[in-house]
Amino acid sequence: MKSASVLSCLAVAALSGTALAQFAPAISETGGLSTPFRSLPRQHQSYFHPSVLTAVTAPTTITGVQFRLDADLANNGVGSAVAWPASPLTASNFTIVIGRPSAAINTAGEIPSMTTTYAANMQNAVTVYNSSLTIPAGAFPNNGSTTTPASWGLTVNFSTPYTYNPGDGLMFYISQSGFTGSPLVFFAAGSYAPNTADAVSSLNNTSAAPGGFSSPLILNFIPTPGAVALLGLGGLLAGRRRR
Repeated sequence: MKSASVLSCLAVAALSGTALAQFAPAISETGGLSTPFRSLPRQHQSYFHPSVLTAVTAPTTITGVQFRLDADLANNGVGSAVAWPASPLTASNFTIVIGRPSAAINTAGEIPSMTTTYAANMQNAVTVYNSSLTIPAGAFPNNGSTTTPASWGLTVNFSTPYTYNPGDGLMFYISQSGFTGSPLVFFAAGSYAPNTADAVSSLNNTSAAPGGFSSPLILNFIPTPGAVALLGLGGLLAGRRRR
């Protein structure tokens, strides 16, 4: 258990006079999650309700995603280092699949059951990344605090883009084979709330169905350069750590 109080932040970026859109689902950071880049194989699936994606006002092609460290420097596993990792870390397989929520999730406004498979939780799913992944040394700035989230870290550039349409919910699935030598480090995550966000996960990268409920990841999606600028909202509140 931990607590923090961080003001909401608003992110809009521009490059050479052309708007470079970036948007994060508008959920508050409430804790940390080790799942995405842990040394052990893991699966994780986050659900984002349309209400946290209202900043997107036109069909938008997403070409990448960013993650960031848990802002709690005392408990995120990085210690006093200014960035993480100290040396490159590689997973032999890292898969990201994005899609629309299933009809059952759309109706419930949450993931109603763990008896359905990861695949069945999604419609129109697109595998946007499926390859090995190396985290370069220092890819994640460790500069968060009780009042400020950490800066965005590693960007995973998609091999296949995903088009997000306004009014849709979003499912974000990760399967990873384990980053050899990675210490136990925590990355920004939110909390479950109906009609907001939810998540499920597995302590492996092979099971078809999730093994338990989890915390939704804090993510920053990178649309095609030149797309209309979009707002990303995120912040920190009191919360708890989940696997």
